[in-house]
Amino acid sequence: MQTERMNTAMRSLADQSGDVRAEQTKADQLKQKIAESFANLLEATENVNTELTAMFSSIQSLTGVVAKTRDVEAETSRTVGTLNALITHTGHIEGIENAHKNPSGSIAG
Repeated sequence: MQTERMNTAMRSLADQSGDVRAEQTKADQLKQKIAESFANLLEATENVNTELTAMFSSIQSLTGVVAKTRDVEAETSRTVGTLNALITHTGHIEGIENAHKNPSGSIAG
């Protein structure tokens, strides 16, 4: 009878030992999955960082383009103003010259 109890206890101990090993294997697999997940997360974070860096670079380039566009716009506005002044001045001079050519005020035709 005592041998039977001993055998039962040894089987129970062997079963429990097997269960512990199975749980240890599951824990090891879980640790591996966690490590892989962190590696994937790190890679994704690095990719996002790279994309953000590229976006900031593009924004800086666009800011430069906008500034240059504003400079060109201002220069164009000044040039148009100068041309308008010249056109007005030329028209005024032609009016004076025409008045001198035709002092009676009639339209030369």
